[in-house]
Amino acid sequence: MQRGLSFGFAQPIQYLCFFLFSVLASEPVLADSWAPPRQAVFESDSGAARVTIIPRDPFSLLEYFRDKLDERKDPGLPPDASIVTASAVIEMKNGSGDWVTNWKVDLVNEVAPVTAIVSDDGQYLVTFDNWHRAGYGPTTIVRYKRGKGLLGAHDLESFLPPYYLQALPRSVSSRSWKKGDPVFDGEGFRLAIIAPNLDSKADRSKIKTVELKINLESGHVSKSDTRAWIEAMLSALNVQKMQLDWESNRIEAELAPLVAKYPMSEGDWHHYMREAWFRTIEPDSLGATKHLRPIDHVEYQKSEQWIKDEFAEMVEGKDEADWIYTEMSIASSDQQNLLKLLSAIAADANPGDFRWGKVLIVIEEQYWRQLKDAFKHTNLKLHFVDPKKAIPASQQRLKILFNPDPRRDDELDFLEDL
Repeated sequence: MQRGLSFGFAQPIQYLCFFLFSVLASEPVLADSWAPPRQAVFESDSGAARVTIIPRDPFSLLEYFRDKLDERKDPGLPPDASIVTASAVIEMKNGSGDWVTNWKVDLVNEVAPVTAIVSDDGQYLVTFDNWHRAGYGPTTIVRYKRGKGLLGAHDLESFLPPYYLQALPRSVSSRSWKKGDPVFDGEGFRLAIIAPNLDSKADRSKIKTVELKINLESGHVSKSDTRAWIEAMLSALNVQKMQLDWESNRIEAELAPLVAKYPMSEGDWHHYMREAWFRTIEPDSLGATKHLRPIDHVEYQKSEQWIKDEFAEMVEGKDEADWIYTEMSIASSDQQNLLKLLSAIAADANPGDFRWGKVLIVIEEQYWRQLKDAFKHTNLKLHFVDPKKAIPASQQRLKILFNPDPRRDDELDFLEDL
């Protein structure tokens, strides 16, 4: 088994998060985050050999994403960089137990691979994935050998059909395609490829795998268990069918008028608020959604406090010239109680308290004037939608979803405001 003595190299940690929505994705994708790439060490199965992965020179993540947006070569690479290419140093233990360099090789990854395995005899090195783009690109799997250097590289498309890849779990930047550590086996190495299945979406412990073997020298890919692979392919097709059904329903919902259909669950209300915001305020930007639960709900007080906290945040930042708007939508099936709570919040506010706030309130038209007057002195930017009235599809929203600018990358949009 691979034993990593890494320094946390390129693992998704809470360092830089991009909370994004997919555009024309087959299903919702997960947000993710990446730490800056840094040096990592991986030992062979027996511990007789190890490889140190050295990324190219450290760089500013902000500059990296700026350069990606501008499609520049070597994104994020500092002008005075001393290490312009990622590299690997393979070492072996000598008789005294000390590590001695066996060979070195420049790596073909743009920034650095994510993980690596090295054979016990120190002759072969295989790297996996690319920093910030796991599961994508022609260097997802790369094979190296002492004395020869680069032997060959693979993308996932070379051994998995498109529908299979579409069915794999995905985040904004990456896709999960293998489970556990690949291991050397005779003249090749074995990988446990994730077999997409519907059960694993709700329970990650139910993820299934199917074995793949790649020859070190030739790069030949073999799928020895034919029956297991047939079942994996059929399972992937079932997942994609579900994705296509989900996408079909999503498109129909985007085209149809938005209507509050009672009774509405809490999840229904959050969905309604998101769509109402997109259709009436900003088609590609979203604030928080707050649902005031029924008074008899066991956790009613929590939902009330969440709304109060958002307004309190506006007050805390009201004197800061560069304060960012607190944006949110508020809804409740109990219209009278919602009116009571918001009126009380407005009554307790001082003039100008909420000038850094933008709020969409889902409330019946008969209550609009009362709330407008209540919040007038706070300078809150108020928007209203009546849950009894259908909201038509937004042409701007439809254009963003179904006719996006090909030059734009959702993952990098935030840079345009910097």
